Amino acid sequence: MPIFVALKEGFYRDEGMELEIIHMSSQIAVTATVAGSVEFSSTPGPAVNAAVRGVDLRIIFVVGQRPLHDLITSPGIRSFADLKGKVLGVTSMGSMSDNLTRRMLRKNGLEPDRDVALRAIGAEPLQLAALRKEIISGVLVTVPYNFLAQKEGFRRLAYAGDYEETIIGGVVTTGKLLKEEPGKALRFLRATLKGLRFYRGQKAPSVRHMGEFLKIKDSEFLSKIYDYHRPTLTEAGAISAALMAQLIEDARRFAKTEREVKREEVFDFSVADKAADEIRRGEIR
Repeated sequence: MPIFVALKEGFYRDEGMELEIIHMSSQIAVTATVAGSVEFSSTPGPAVNAAVRGVDLRIIFVVGQRPLHDLITSPGIRSFADLKGKVLGVTSMGSMSDNLTRRMLRKNGLEPDRDVALRAIGAEPLQLAALRKEIISGVLVTVPYNFLAQKEGFRRLAYAGDYEETIIGGVVTTGKLLKEEPGKALRFLRATLKGLRFYRGQKAPSVRHMGEFLKIKDSEFLSKIYDYHRPTLTEAGAISAALMAQLIEDARRFAKTEREVKREEVFDFSVADKAADEIRRGEIR
């Protein structure tokens, strides 16, 4: 949302940039960024997986550091113990929803693939359809699908943010662009950070922008989404070393690689830190 808010509030224009938002799947976004078809993308999770495999991608800004996911289950599931022998849906194996679901199960005494089966279902609308048809007993879904599912009578068993940190939204580019066009990256992140600050501090206009982006007109529903989202946001686009290490380890496990991966091969928050410092000192308004 902060990127869309920054666009609507003219922050990219203030930096001399004409931003075009192109909607595409996360894997296509990764491919397009590497190929140079787009200069920046906003799918940091898949970018971590690619960077760990040696692809020239860097996560340079993170919007959220806690998951916007609830574990939604059939009404008859009242505890994690009730999930034993059941099937849970995930978007795909190795995805954020897969990793989060596995850790939530383990922290509640259940071993994934032994006590609880995980099945790749696809996008969240497909996951909810599978839940309705009782193909699965639960699924980890994000806004607005978590709220919609609860309206239909499904149970909110747990909030993933009570168990784990992760990255939700952000800015991805190539190491090549950072090296050859650092000024462009700085201008883009200054605008993005101003969008994040505006979104954190200005609820009413941010909710209006959210309604346009999500194509939702229900102001009460939008307010609920905003209140759910805001506490998960980063202060200035960077995350902790511990979270970076966890994300890299998850990606290494999925890629089945023994290669040691340095943080700087995946993350580079130096430009975000510079943008934050300029704004903090009042050099950029």
